Amino acid sequence: MSINWDNLVSHLIEDGYTLDHFDIHDLRIVAGNKILTIIYDRCELGLHSFGIYDYCSTSDEEGHKLMAQIIRENENDAYKSLIIESSDNEFWINVSDCTNRGAGIHHGLHDQMIDVFEPIILKFIKDNAIDNNVGLCMSYGCGGTSDSAQFLCKKLKNLGLNIHIALIESYWSTSMENKCASASAQLIELSCTYREFQFPEVDNIFELISNGEISQKILLEPISYLKSVISE
Repeated sequence: MSINWDNLVSHLIEDGYTLDHFDIHDLRIVAGNKILTIIYDRCELGLHSFGIYDYCSTSDEEGHKLMAQIIRENENDAYKSLIIESSDNEFWINVSDCTNRGAGIHHGLHDQMIDVFEPIILKFIKDNAIDNNVGLCMSYGCGGTSDSAQFLCKKLKNLGLNIHIALIESYWSTSMENKCASASAQLIELSCTYREFQFPEVDNIFELISNGEISQKILLEPISYLKSVISE
């Protein structure tokens, strides 16, 4: 399939797509002084925007294989076009697929999409990491990509990288509390260094996570911690 990679970048400018993503529950990779946020959002531009496959007639497995093949065969162009710079040293990549899912149907999906976009994610880390140190900032809730943190962590550990975790505890529901406890146990088992940060107590969690300014403030301390520890 022929891809006009320049067309994707030009749409960001011409169509006024937002560049900033402050969903606190999306996974963030800190490599050197750069941050890559992994998002899953069919409303934003990404590889899925090219209509890579027809989800009505193609299975997820077949569609994901096709997306992965396109990335492997066009790794440099895909890297330059799919990693979007939002501000100085801050970037995001949209790992959405072409499937028209309902909201919240993401169980296991983000892991699959990490596999699809793995060459680009690893290239970002390889190009920017210092002394094989990588930071992951994670917080569970509301369908964010942080639910793939352990999956990605295992991949990076198998590559011999040193993983440092900033876990923002989401104790606003029992399920989130259980997720955090499970994640902590798995991270200890993987020999990752990690530090926990307390999610602020709020009356309405959904208003908080949709407020970019507040989310930025919550992320400031854990991101600063990761930048500090990976540079030591």
